[in-house]
Amino acid sequence: MDDGADLVLGSHPHVLQGAERYKGVPIVYSLGNFVFGGNANPRNKESAIFEATLRGTQVTHTHFVPVQITSVPEAPFQPFVLHGRAGKRVLDHLVDYSKAFPEPLVGP
Repeated sequence: MDDGADLVLGSHPHVLQGAERYKGVPIVYSLGNFVFGGNANPRNKESAIFEATLRGTQVTHTHFVPVQITSVPEAPFQPFVLHGRAGKRVLDHLVDYSKAFPEPLVGP
C-alpha cells in the first residue's frame, strides 16, 4: 500500500484466511484451495471467490462468494458455490478469521 497497491490478493497457505482494509486498501490473505489436485479429499474444503468492483484503480465494492472445493467421489477437484446454511457457515468463518484486524473487510 505504501508503494501504491490498490488491492492485495494473497495465496498459498491452502486454507481460507481473513481479509482487511489497510490504509483504505483491501487485503485478502488467502481464498483457500479453489482447484487443488494435490489431495483428492483435503480436510478443509472452505474456499471463496473474491469479487471487486473497480472504478479506474479505485476499489469501490467487494464481495465474497462461498465455495466448497471438492466433493469426493462425485466431483473431485471441482469447486462449487455454496448456498443457504453451508454458504453462511463459510462466510461466518471468514468474518471470524477477520475479527483480529482493526478494519475487517467482512463483517457480521
